[in-house]
Amino acid sequence: LGLPAAQAQPRIGRLTRYAAIRLFVERATTWQPHFRLTESNATEVRAICASLDGLPLAIELAAARMDVMSVAEIQAGLADRFALLTEGDRLALPRQQTLYALIDWSYNLLTAAEQRLFATLAVFAGGWDLAAAEAVCADTTDLNMQSTINNLQSLADKSLIVRGWSGDEDRFGMLESIREYGLAQLKATANEAESRERHAEYYRQLAEQAEPQLKGAAQASWLARLEQEHDNIRAALAWALAHKAETAARLAAAMGRFWNVRGYLNEGRRWLAAALNNQSAISVEARAGLLDGAGRLAYSQGDYPASGSYYQQALELKRRLGDSVGILSALNGLGNAAYEQGDYPAAQVYYEECLLIARALDDQRGIAHALINLSGVAREQGKLEAARQFGEQSLALQRSLGDQHSLSIVLNNLAVVIYMQGDAMTSRALHEESLALRRELGNKHGIALSLINLGDLACEQGDYAMARRFLDESLTIGKELGNKRDVADTLVILGRVACGEGDYQAARQSHEEGLALFCEMGGKQGIASALLDLGSVATLRPGPAAARRAARLLGAGCSMLDSLEGSLLPGERAAYERALATCHTTLSKEEFDQAWNAGAAMTLEQAIAYALEEDS
Repeated sequence: LGLPAAQAQPRIGRLTRYAAIRLFVERATTWQPHFRLTESNATEVRAICASLDGLPLAIELAAARMDVMSVAEIQAGLADRFALLTEGDRLALPRQQTLYALIDWSYNLLTAAEQRLFATLAVFAGGWDLAAAEAVCADTTDLNMQSTINNLQSLADKSLIVRGWSGDEDRFGMLESIREYGLAQLKATANEAESRERHAEYYRQLAEQAEPQLKGAAQASWLARLEQEHDNIRAALAWALAHKAETAARLAAAMGRFWNVRGYLNEGRRWLAAALNNQSAISVEARAGLLDGAGRLAYSQGDYPASGSYYQQALELKRRLGDSVGILSALNGLGNAAYEQGDYPAAQVYYEECLLIARALDDQRGIAHALINLSGVAREQGKLEAARQFGEQSLALQRSLGDQHSLSIVLNNLAVVIYMQGDAMTSRALHEESLALRRELGNKHGIALSLINLGDLACEQGDYAMARRFLDESLTIGKELGNKRDVADTLVILGRVACGEGDYQAARQSHEEGLALFCEMGGKQGIASALLDLGSVATLRPGPAAARRAARLLGAGCSMLDSLEGSLLPGERAAYERALATCHTTLSKEEFDQAWNAGAAMTLEQAIAYALEEDS
């Protein structure tokens, strides 16, 4: 902040024009309401601000001592502290050391109990509330609950901690420069390990308390609570991984659903993998929880083989433990992984077992999940009426349960079925309701899915500008999350938009990028759809050579789709039929049949290689 020049001797009125002087006076009057800047104290005030290099935090800390010290005593105390640190050479003191000296001076004026509390509070990485401070800092000696409350207020009065952290009046925090000093003081005591363990245990308990709530009506408030404490949870995990493997494992396992809903997919997978590396030091229950979480996040990133592997390991452990709820979760995950890789018969088997177990447990949420998943299988097999019945049963259950996250999934999936039945208006309304819920929960992956589906609807209706708005946002989110499936689906629909606009190069590029991603994921349904779409793109070019290429790709895509017992969405079918008509118009029946049959006879690898070839 602004300071008067070193040699200048401005009058009182002019001194108050300098921001550093004004800040000191403002803060000083907080503690001494009758304090005024006068001729008798102006020299000391100016010296204090100059010695602190005009640093706002340092000035606030100094002014906070006005409740027990005079201006002259503060100035003298600072002079002594700086002389000690620089051996009299004030010019050698960098600004960072200036601030450190002021914090050190403030710390040494605290009582012993305040010093212990201050150092212990430094373990909090993202602020804390009173309950957290009591749990981590209070003990049976001099830091009991009442003294903790009193000393918190005292530290806030001295500007060493901040009340109202992040805009929450009931929350405290510590500026990072002050926290670094506090951590150094904590390391110098014998209490660091105990304080760190208390901190990790507190957030382990909080996460485990939150986990079941993330499935119910209170999920929005609990998601917000965990978001607020996320930095503390990160700090707890980092320490526990090195010192308390079981605590780290249980904390990471409990956080899996939060990371999934809020889109911390890469970070969550790193924490879960790190905790799994300590397998010999953790319980079977903790390991099973980690595997379940790892399967969930891998699935959300489109890494379906890894997801299936994690869930298979989790299932084996859950069966050994006799954990019916855990078995249900693992079977559901295995079904999802099989479904996304185009193995619909296997997915159906897993989902049907889920439904049996959920009904035996009278688990309404589990029943609803199994029903919507069976709806997806029926949809892919072209059994739209059965798919709709399953979906509507699931929707009725989810609306009664108050689980907004699961409700958004059911709305999304049922909307796809209704779209396939030709009711675009009802489908859009369900997608929009799903999107609103997902935005409310901050569910980035879910937001991307809803945007993809709305973009597909807009594309099918020829509103390409609207489609691009939806799809550009979904592409940004998908890339941010590292979610290959969302990116691939978005690219495919962007390819259809470009195809509808007649832009051959843009359409082909988008579809080829999408195809490459589906190949990485092992998503056979996506590969089949991409082959059909590239067949449609080929018809944008005139002549029999382009038509023969289109016919081969259409034959390859249809053959693969038939092997999966899959079906096309209305938009996909309309594009396919237009491409087919173009081929028949351009080629003779013999030429078409020859090209089609050549495509249908291709292996998966041959079809992909052909699709990615340059035009001849």
